[in-house]
Amino acid sequence: MRRQALVAIAIGTLSVLFLLIIPRIVAQVNSSTKPSIQDETRRHTNILKGWQLIEAIGPTAEQAAPLLAKFKKLEDLKSKSRSQRTQTFNLLKELVGEEGRTEDKKRALAAYRENIRQSYNKLTVAYNDIYTILDVDQQVKFAVFDRTFRRELRDALKVLSSIRELKAQEKVEKK
Repeated sequence: MRRQALVAIAIGTLSVLFLLIIPRIVAQVNSSTKPSIQDETRRHTNILKGWQLIEAIGPTAEQAAPLLAKFKKLEDLKSKSRSQRTQTFNLLKELVGEEGRTEDKKRALAAYRENIRQSYNKLTVAYNDIYTILDVDQQVKFAVFDRTFRRELRDALKVLSSIRELKAQEKVEKK
């Protein structure tokens, strides 16, 4: 009889533990597989940028697929390059206020310069890959698009943000 009571208590305790632990495990799995808002925003921006690229340049049917593939490669290189430059620059900023450590400063500065050189070379190749499939008029349109898209997107997002704020104020005033 005592053994049955212990088994029942053990089963009850394990059941309660499972009921408390399983939701946490499921929540962790769901949160780790769910893309972050920043990732979703980046993905939507890339889709928009690809669409705007096609609209701005007007490639032929034969040019469109290779152009988008090479453009994606270019954007990935830009992102990776920006991340690496930021990382090496942050190391330089840390070393600015420190006395001595001359060798560390020389290594960090050399790494920063090398990162810039490699990024420039890789980006030059990526840009040339794009230019080879475009005619001269399209190359000019691409250069203008590549330079102005982020600023135009930022301006559009500011306008949308202002509209949201105005709508929020209107709701508050109506109450």
